[in-house]
Amino acid sequence: MSEVDGPDFDWLAKAILYLDSPRPPNPNHPAVSSDDDLRRALAHEVSIRISVLSAADKRALVAIVLQKGALRSTATGMEEQIRHARLTKRLVKLGLRERVQPITELHLLPAASPLSRIWHYFGNAGVDWASNQRDERKAYMLACLSEIAYLYLTDRELEQDSRLRLFIPSQAGRLLHLQQARFTTDALARSAELPGIAVIQSARFAFFVMRIGGMAVIAVRGTVITDWRDWDTDFDAPKIATPEGAYHRGFFDEARDKLAELVDAVGDAAPLYITGHSLGAAMASILCLLWSGPVKPMTPYVFSSPRFGTKSVAKRLPRYAYMKEGDLVPGLPAKWMGYSDEGADMTIFPNKAPPGSGWQEQLWFRKKLRAHSIEQMRVTLASEIADREFGADCYTTQIAAAIKQMQAKSDELKKAP
Repeated sequence: MSEVDGPDFDWLAKAILYLDSPRPPNPNHPAVSSDDDLRRALAHEVSIRISVLSAADKRALVAIVLQKGALRSTATGMEEQIRHARLTKRLVKLGLRERVQPITELHLLPAASPLSRIWHYFGNAGVDWASNQRDERKAYMLACLSEIAYLYLTDRELEQDSRLRLFIPSQAGRLLHLQQARFTTDALARSAELPGIAVIQSARFAFFVMRIGGMAVIAVRGTVITDWRDWDTDFDAPKIATPEGAYHRGFFDEARDKLAELVDAVGDAAPLYITGHSLGAAMASILCLLWSGPVKPMTPYVFSSPRFGTKSVAKRLPRYAYMKEGDLVPGLPAKWMGYSDEGADMTIFPNKAPPGSGWQEQLWFRKKLRAHSIEQMRVTLASEIADREFGADCYTTQIAAAIKQMQAKSDELKKAP
């Protein structure tokens, strides 16, 4: 490209769209390595060409990419809002668009919360974390860590122009998304007295890596986009064949893409637990199967997990699985599609509305939502170990109060002369 010719917007747009396109379906096919090499070289060339663009040229390129992306969505049947969100993330990564910041960053969690008791279970309650024996105290604490993953919304989830409609199976997570807010990772780490929390993000998942003494926990959270025409990562995605059997393709691709980064973040910490709720639980299971680090993960504790593979794959991973009666997600994808629950040591809790909750909580859809809620799973597990100190709304109450206080301060500043 010369200064006389000007930027080749058509080539750049096609290259960016290719970088955003799905990878080859078979990870063992020779074409995969060549495709990876091509993508690396292409990404390098795109970065060089973008670095010399003016601000006006960058705006023009963004418009062309989004236009071509919309046309490609129509041609391939992908929902346009999903393509737009994915391309927005790619454009941010390339430096063509600014990262959207949340309206509110919350720097302080409740003084009394499940996280404030983390060291009671990880250090003083006689729990043997080096043992693979099932322990309900482990289940409770790992559910608490899976829950805090909903308190930090990713940049993509906070993008105001992404037009994404999200289903978040957490009361606190839904409130944060509604208010365009999130707790900082520093706030989460301080509340749990941890040295820090590393967040690794993929297209649909966030991986929270936490060091607790000498051990490590990875809590995985997934995002469900409620336009069910996007089948790439949700429940109706095609399977991907491996020598061990077939996996859900969307889950497998993202696990494979982030595996090396997660292995590096964990290092030689031991023992290692990988856990998660909902889509994050399926991802946690796949990561345990694919893990290539120096320390083998312990038997995972997974909550409200959908199925992630065929029988030959699922039976390779013993796992402690928890769900509530009436939860629809653990029944997806359907068994008739070839998916299996093999290997899951399943605990099914009754799904009952709390006393005095009124007729609304007896409605079919309310019962289904409650069955899949991380808060209800945490509260149920707490009752199993006779720890009823924290209710389902322990985070939402604090979030609502903090946001109200910050909005009041903002209003005062606006009125000041």
